[in-house]
Amino acid sequence: MVGVDLDLEGWEEIDGHRKTLFDVDIYEKPDIFVFPQVCLGFDDVAPGYCLGGKKEEDDENDDDDPGHYVRGRRARIPRALSPALSPRQDPDTGREPIPLKCDKKKAVQILKYPSPIELAKNTAVPIFVPNIPCGEASEDCWPNANISVITEPLEQRAIVDQTGLLDQEKWASEHVYEANWVRDYLDFLQKKLAGSADKPCHPAILRFWDKLNPTYPAPGGAPAKESYVEALAQHLGTVNTAYEPRMAIIQQRLNNLKYLMFAKKTLIAGRDGVEGRRKVINSHGRFVCELARISATCKYYAHPAAQEALKKSILGIEEVLGIADNDAKMKEPGTSFQQVHKDFYDEFHDAAIEWTRSQLQDYAKFLLQYPDEVDELPPGFKEDLERIRDDGEYRKELCPQTKRTGW
Repeated sequence: MVGVDLDLEGWEEIDGHRKTLFDVDIYEKPDIFVFPQVCLGFDDVAPGYCLGGKKEEDDENDDDDPGHYVRGRRARIPRALSPALSPRQDPDTGREPIPLKCDKKKAVQILKYPSPIELAKNTAVPIFVPNIPCGEASEDCWPNANISVITEPLEQRAIVDQTGLLDQEKWASEHVYEANWVRDYLDFLQKKLAGSADKPCHPAILRFWDKLNPTYPAPGGAPAKESYVEALAQHLGTVNTAYEPRMAIIQQRLNNLKYLMFAKKTLIAGRDGVEGRRKVINSHGRFVCELARISATCKYYAHPAAQEALKKSILGIEEVLGIADNDAKMKEPGTSFQQVHKDFYDEFHDAAIEWTRSQLQDYAKFLLQYPDEVDELPPGFKEDLERIRDDGEYRKELCPQTKRTGW
């Protein structure tokens, strides 16, 4: 590997934490002026290499997805080495509709919602911060991660700053209840009614898109919608409901991992270091940081603040479904839309947690197959990986399950 990775930062003064590099004093201080990375790379990759924008596998339907670019290998650098400065925040341009399996023309449309910068201005919206560095080059993170929550003061909430960050290091406006899940619920209902999610849509499913003008209390002072599927979408995080809160702020990588958990897709994409994130995570030191990010994602979702936001969306959705059950134009004899949603969420949540725990076990097994690399990890890491591989109770600690009880 031949190349350089240039990060340019400017300080108003040198005043920070002293370190030494090659007998030269250097300082760490939260940056005031951040410039984008300039990457010069040739030939193959190596630990600490500078990564550009490569789209990650298996996350194309994430409703919080702002692009989901994982740092990939840069192409040859053009004559102009310095790209334009990154904007302080990305405008919310909306998301693509999320289609049903039984009819791709029937889709759930996510409604407009605030950016992370806007959410951070309101102390009602929790900010979840894992004890893991966000950079891809981070190494040797303890797999059993911790997560903290920032609500106030506003000065601490200034941590949500998109300046100069690559996409996977940015913050995300997190729908605790995802728009994907509305689609997944309707697929689940379709399977119950028609026997398969892939068969032609059952008439009851299609009625969710009919302009039946349901009578329901629209949340957050929003105007009522013409169809039931739109009414369901109103109970997610939107510009009207986000600050109740029904949303949270988390790091983009954790946001992406949550999507993959519930979609039961490979959490660290790629096969044997050839494709996807495996090409980025090219050392055991980096890989254990991925295990920590998975654990942090589980703990974010299980946190009482996240569960309270989730509860608001679920109860709102089920209120709409209860109204549908009693609407002569909408109801389906022998079926309770509301009860089917309760069954759906229980199965959906349990399957996601079991999947994630099994993925943690698989990754621990994978790492332990290379004892020389394991021996290079800090003391205690080998034993912790063995616990992840062998101890189901410990995997429950890394990825706790928060069942819905009493509501």
